[in-house]
Amino acid sequence: MNSSPPPLAGGIPDRIILVKYGSFSHVNAKVERVLRERFPGYDLELVDAARDILASFPLQSLWLRLKASMKRLVPFIRGRHSPWDFVFQEPKAWELISSWILRNVDPAEVTFIFQTQSMFDASHPGIPFFIYTDHTREAHKRQPGGGSPAPASPEWIRLEAALYRKATTVFTLSRFCAESVVLDYGVPEERVLTVSTGINMDLPILEESASTPEPVILFVGAEWGIKGGEELAAAFKLVRRKMPSAELWVVGAQPPVIQEGMRVFGRVKLGDLDRLFRKAAVVCVPSRVERASMLALDAAAYGLPVITTPFGAGAERVRDGVTGLLVDPRNAEEFASAIVALLQDQDRARVMGSAGRTMVEKEFTWDAVGGKIAARIRSFLAKN
Repeated sequence: MNSSPPPLAGGIPDRIILVKYGSFSHVNAKVERVLRERFPGYDLELVDAARDILASFPLQSLWLRLKASMKRLVPFIRGRHSPWDFVFQEPKAWELISSWILRNVDPAEVTFIFQTQSMFDASHPGIPFFIYTDHTREAHKRQPGGGSPAPASPEWIRLEAALYRKATTVFTLSRFCAESVVLDYGVPEERVLTVSTGINMDLPILEESASTPEPVILFVGAEWGIKGGEELAAAFKLVRRKMPSAELWVVGAQPPVIQEGMRVFGRVKLGDLDRLFRKAAVVCVPSRVERASMLALDAAAYGLPVITTPFGAGAERVRDGVTGLLVDPRNAEEFASAIVALLQDQDRARVMGSAGRTMVEKEFTWDAVGGKIAARIRSFLAKN
């Protein structure tokens, strides 16, 4: 049973503030549950950086949304982003959020502030401050398949660097991100902790099947280019030469060209995604930029082998030769050979899928993540 950490000296009320933005790929809901379960004697206040903070500055936030959308007109028109997504790239948004925190949060009433993502600064100089993030700007630049991150002003870059240094602890979803926080931003190692992530679903119940799965390759991702869709399409052409019955199922993205053997599903509900996972033989995650590789974990939870890249967090979610394969998707022949190898050798694919499911059950649960986060916070509170 989880026990609540002791309150701070002086009778300070037990109150936690969680500052988030949107769903963070469903991570925010899981973090909220972690804080409620691990700190049961505390009042948890949820604050959305866009809806609750920036929206409280109506004229300024409207101007920021218009300005940010015009600067990034093409992705905005494609409809993949909310205007708020771009607003956080404006230093003025950081200034507004910081000013709101200073004005509305009283150190005498708050035990600690917990922020998810590193898109803004919700710190207060008088309150312990924890961040849980999946990326840094410099980490993005370290990924050879992803190229340079979106342009940022020198002021924004300075603000991001200062954010990590303010944190009592920076919790990261991957070792790849943690190394960047330490090496690129000069944060002491003892103030950075990789706690990983859990899957954002209930563990699916898997049924034994005597039938051989159809040669279906599953791709899930909203951004066709960034998620490696072009490289997968090139490899799939080679796959079809060896296995004409192979199919590539694309979920979320809208490929600019549909080739023979491809089925495009667009955005689907979770129930439909469950059915697609159960039909697939292998899942490909050929991302050029991979921050957390949540899809690789979801696929492993379904007992599916995963082919992904060694970029970013990919190698931390897939054990090469054990739960799947790591390939450089820019080498179409190597990529295609990996796909064909798993489609043709179902015994090997089944063993990998089983190993992936075991890995998720042991290492990638929110209970494990919550335990690491709570232990670090409790340790800090006990010492202070």
